[in-house]
Amino acid sequence: MNRRRLLQAGAGLALLPQAVSVSGSALSTRTLKLLAESPILDMTGANSPIHAISMQPVGYDSWIAKYKKANVTWLSMTAGSDFTKTTGQMLHVLAANRRYILERPDEYVFVHNVGDVARAKAEGKLGVNFNFQGSTPLEGDINLVEVLYGLGVGHMLLAYNDKNLASGGSHDHDNPGLSNFGRALVAEMNRVGMVCDGSHMSERSTLEMCEHSTAPVIFSHSSARALRDHERNISDTQIRAAAATGGVIGINGVSLFLSEALYDPSAEQMFRHVDYVAELVGDRHVGLGLDHVPLMDEPLPVENVVPQYTELYGEEQYPPMNRLAIAGPSVIAPLTELMVSHGYTDGQIRGILGANFLRVFGQVWR
Repeated sequence: MNRRRLLQAGAGLALLPQAVSVSGSALSTRTLKLLAESPILDMTGANSPIHAISMQPVGYDSWIAKYKKANVTWLSMTAGSDFTKTTGQMLHVLAANRRYILERPDEYVFVHNVGDVARAKAEGKLGVNFNFQGSTPLEGDINLVEVLYGLGVGHMLLAYNDKNLASGGSHDHDNPGLSNFGRALVAEMNRVGMVCDGSHMSERSTLEMCEHSTAPVIFSHSSARALRDHERNISDTQIRAAAATGGVIGINGVSLFLSEALYDPSAEQMFRHVDYVAELVGDRHVGLGLDHVPLMDEPLPVENVVPQYTELYGEEQYPPMNRLAIAGPSVIAPLTELMVSHGYTDGQIRGILGANFLRVFGQVWR
């Protein structure tokens, strides 16, 4: 029994449920209470209502319903990326997304501060704001950081997979670090209050970001490379560096990054990574960033996605396949049950479900 389990056993905390059904529908009373009362955060919804790349509206009613059913309080939606090449295109996409959310006040609370998250929970609505997966749309202009922050971009990766003006990417084999612009970007994000996010970046870049940042740094959607050796996952060194800043690692739900099974986005696979990071740096530094794409709770054909990554980054990282799955919000309940059954305390579970990320954003946002 590890130290956390020993501490719980000695403290006489709540007994474990008599029966656990992770794959079925049965949940313990304790799990149901935690799901009802806890702020539940997902730091990466990979698509926004107006797609971050194509600007084509998609049907999001059923997608939103899944998050509400799972009691999710706040979802950070990707509304810009390194695929959005110009500032002009980015602003059109961001404006369309803001309008989509603000025109639906019966469904959404637009999150500008942590108080808005509490309001979303109280009103039974889905809190949303935006993230950027890469800084290319800034076109090298740090003056845009404050503008984007004011429009609801709460955290931003500096690069997405490949080197850009600011940073190296996770698939750059020469492991480049931050550029002068990247270091200036970190400083400006700190000044404005936007959270620095290391997912998709090269290891060296993330370590330099942690070194230069004066505020907690997160990995919004990255899993442990020690458990699944994939370039998109992060090393123990990266996990420790982010935790040393006070930051949080959001465990990614993409099946390809969870295990050698490739197609298994189950709660059991998610829990392996949650538990690993919790043991490595403490449960205060673990959260959720599912990276969910609508309609991909179960393995589905991805002919238009994975082959592109195979061509770009090689078969070793993205083996040819015709299906993939990403854990959706339905994974949160059985994942919570697993944390209960493995001896996590209520406080630890509430932290992992959302309070840990809330702590970071409460410290950084202005």
